[in-house]
Amino acid sequence: MLTDEQLTDQLRLAFDQATRDITPAPGLGAAVRRRHRQGRRRAGAVRVALPVAAAACVGGAVVSGGGHRAPAPNAQRPTPSVSPIRPVSYVVTVPAQAESFSCLDGNSVPVPHDAATWVVATGPDDCLTIVVRTDVALPGSARPFSLAGVPGLYETKDAAANTRTIYSRNADGRSWSALTVTADTPDAKLRSFYAPSN
Repeated sequence: MLTDEQLTDQLRLAFDQATRDITPAPGLGAAVRRRHRQGRRRAGAVRVALPVAAAACVGGAVVSGGGHRAPAPNAQRPTPSVSPIRPVSYVVTVPAQAESFSCLDGNSVPVPHDAATWVVATGPDDCLTIVVRTDVALPGSARPFSLAGVPGLYETKDAAANTRTIYSRNADGRSWSALTVTADTPDAKLRSFYAPSN
């Protein structure tokens, strides 16, 4: 399980690698400084003009008296722009302390034999502790599952097999990964499986 410092270091390294080939346009620094100075000048002008305008309005109201006011025109509110929301996706990794997980009942947990399935067997009897399938569809019976720091997960439970399966969206945005462990596995242990991929 990664500590916060290790996760921060990995994220910083990934960000540095992703932005390594980005170079600023020539003159970008000068343009930023110029716009900053222009903005500060405008702010200064507003600070000076606002009290003068307020005084003129108050003076005009005193001179003109009560009178009838015309109703304000209906102002059209701007329509907020909607940007597309990208669902969160994860890379599922098996933690180093996998031997601390309870054994699954190998007869009641389906284990397909394909390249998209990982099986972790540990202990003196090589008992099956974790099954990860990396290319599955989200079942209709899956319910949203809240895991601290890992949003967007779903869960199914199988009381007969004494298992829980946690589903996380893959980076492709279409398929899901399914992590099957015993039903009594604490949520804190599940956190170490998930690393954001976007």
